[in-house]
Amino acid sequence: MKLFRKWQWLPSIPATELEQCMNSPLADEARGFARLCDVGQNGTWAVRCHGWMKLTDEQFHVLKVKSARGPLLEWECTLWAIIKDYEAQPVRPEHVTRILERIEIAKDALLIPGDVAARNFRNGLLVDLGGTKTFPLGRRFWSAKVYNRFYEDFRYTIRDWMFLEDGTVGSWHFDRHRLAT
Repeated sequence: MKLFRKWQWLPSIPATELEQCMNSPLADEARGFARLCDVGQNGTWAVRCHGWMKLTDEQFHVLKVKSARGPLLEWECTLWAIIKDYEAQPVRPEHVTRILERIEIAKDALLIPGDVAARNFRNGLLVDLGGTKTFPLGRRFWSAKVYNRFYEDFRYTIRDWMFLEDGTVGSWHFDRHRLAT
């Protein structure tokens, strides 16, 4: 289960209330998973999604109390959650070929993944679709140029991943501190 932090639109691009809602991390992830379900690819490129739900106040309170983050921390989350498989295994070198082959699933589904850093893959599957854009979306938020450029550059993004001493794969920007230890 993934909960989403409360999110506020930054006014850098003027947007209607509906556009703001449609570009939230919750909407991005829900629409991305829904599209993968629509094209029969749930669980093939990204982890399997089982749906989304709105928690009751009581359910939310139980999660806050039992959270690994601890009950003392203030949670700034919405009551909406996406229910998806949990994959514990970080991406490994043998997963890279699978990721490169299966990126075509996302391309054919008209998705632009928002964050394809190695830390967002587990067992060769994308686990975070929170920044993924799904066509159709308003012109200000989707362009054929950005879509084509993403898929042209994806293989180069993967080449920037590093093979770490523990046998996993990391992204230089996020995992360089692990190299120093």
